[in-house]
Amino acid sequence: MSLDGVKLGDGWPVVADRGVWRVRRPGLWQRFRYWRLRWLVLATVLIIAAAASVLLSLASGYRPLAYGEDDMRNLSYPGLPAGHGIRSVNSFGGIRKDHYVPPQRGTFYLVVSVMNLGSRAVIVEDAFMPHSSPLRSAGRALYSRPGAGSRAIGDPRPSRVLHDVKLGPGDEIFVAIPVRSGRCAERDSWTSVPFFDVKYRFLFFHHIAALPWGMENDMLIMHEPFGKPGQGGVFCAR
Repeated sequence: MSLDGVKLGDGWPVVADRGVWRVRRPGLWQRFRYWRLRWLVLATVLIIAAAASVLLSLASGYRPLAYGEDDMRNLSYPGLPAGHGIRSVNSFGGIRKDHYVPPQRGTFYLVVSVMNLGSRAVIVEDAFMPHSSPLRSAGRALYSRPGAGSRAIGDPRPSRVLHDVKLGPGDEIFVAIPVRSGRCAERDSWTSVPFFDVKYRFLFFHHIAALPWGMENDMLIMHEPFGKPGQGGVFCAR
């Protein structure tokens, strides 16, 4: 006696043997395609990672800012408070030039030009004095963009706050940095300010560019701020 797939032998049910199911292993060609696909994915990931690393390195080192093509006379601009007695000195045949800044009273502006010499736009965030400078920043920097024609007619004076200003390739802006100096200084001691700082960003990288005060690697020179009126060896702003 038997049932479907079951036999009765000696009073005990026995499952009929229907054969063994065998799983077919992939062939050599299939295994080769599988491993080739894995290596292609891995190689693609490595290439993308390497390219991203190179691009990030280039972006991190992208520093295109320089002093612009317009040199400001005595670092001043018509319509903005200027320092008294600032004058160009140490002019050696067009090789370099410095600016002497005597002691001042009150806030005055030092006007410079900033240009993007690179092939990509950057965002200029601010401009200010270095922390070690004897001149102190006295507020937010202002800016304007050069216009057509002569400066007196076509170029507006810096009047807008410098904050997140896009500077494209070849673009230039005028920047006015408000500063204060010591009222008195020592006659026999000197100091200098070789550069001003411009904070900018490219992509998500932030940089600070240290730029000279003119087209000829100009720097500021001044007597060391010190003392009070009436002290020996000290002179003060009138």
